[in-house]
Amino acid sequence: IELSEKVFGKRKSTTDFKSEDISIYFSIPIFNKSRNLAWIKTGINCGKLCSERRTLILQKINRKWKIIKKTSG
Repeated sequence: IELSEKVFGKRKSTTDFKSEDISIYFSIPIFNKSRNLAWIKTGINCGKLCSERRTLILQKINRKWKIIKKTSG
């Protein structure tokens, strides 16, 4: 999975985070029985007022994982 505008949307550039830590996380994937679909949670935290979470459904197509659905929250 790429951390790109395609996944998280376009972000404004800022340099006034002060000493806030920025963290990005991914859950352990949960696979279907055939192991061709995966469900994961992703997120970014960049301070008390800045965070975003996504749920991603991926499908293995031609031996590559593709995001087929994404939701906020």
